[in-house]
Amino acid sequence: LTDAEHVRLNREAEQFNRSQGEVLRAVWLSQDTATRLPAPRTPEQARELAQLAGMAANLNQLTKQGHQGQDIRAAVVVVLRQMHALLNTLAPDAT
Repeated sequence: LTDAEHVRLNREAEQFNRSQGEVLRAVWLSQDTATRLPAPRTPEQARELAQLAGMAANLNQLTKQGHQGQDIRAAVVVVLRQMHALLNTLAPDAT
C-alpha cells in the first residue's frame, strides 16, 4: 500500500470499528464499508478523485500536527475549502 492508502485503511478501520483485515475483506467481497462517490466516468474525474484522496491524507497529517500542539487552523481551512470545491464538482447533486 502507498502511504495514502494505508492512512485511508486505518481511517476506515477506526471509523467502522473493524480491523484492517475486515475492511479489506469487505472491499474484496464487494461489501460497502462507507458511502462512496459514484465511479468516475471520465479520466478527469478519476484524477479528481485521486486528488481528493491526497487532500484527505493532507488533512490527516494536519490533524496529527494539531495533536502535537501546532497551530494548524489556517492550513485546515485551505484544505477543507479545496476539498469542498472538488466534492462539488464530483457530486454536485449531493448537497
